[in-house]
Amino acid sequence: GESQKVRDLVDLLKKQGRKEAEQHTTMYYPWGNASLLGEGRGYRMRKLVVEPGESLPFCRHYHRSVHWIVTRGTAEVTAGEKIQMVLSNESFFIPMTTFYRLYNPGKVELVIIEVQNGEYLGEDDVEFRE
Repeated sequence: GESQKVRDLVDLLKKQGRKEAEQHTTMYYPWGNASLLGEGRGYRMRKLVVEPGESLPFCRHYHRSVHWIVTRGTAEVTAGEKIQMVLSNESFFIPMTTFYRLYNPGKVELVIIEVQNGEYLGEDDVEFRE
């Protein structure tokens, strides 16, 4: 009986130009999910949840760098030719143009706070590698 209130809220969000009216802040992927925490000029913050045994695909960005802070679990990060284990309460920096991959070798969900920095943060600033 409250569906009209939901419709009114969505209309208000649209009038304010909020993207939440059109797109959910959590996106689901085969490896887990990513939730938008905040964004502004030159930065985007997300919470990544990577399921045990899953990994994000190898990729790189030309216009942004990426900072990861592990809040739960253990991450195996490949950046260029370097492979490093990153434990809870540790962080890792990926410079622009570096191919990288994030893998969860553990038995529990890997939770990461990701901060992307750069002049251009569009979804088309990504190159994938097999």
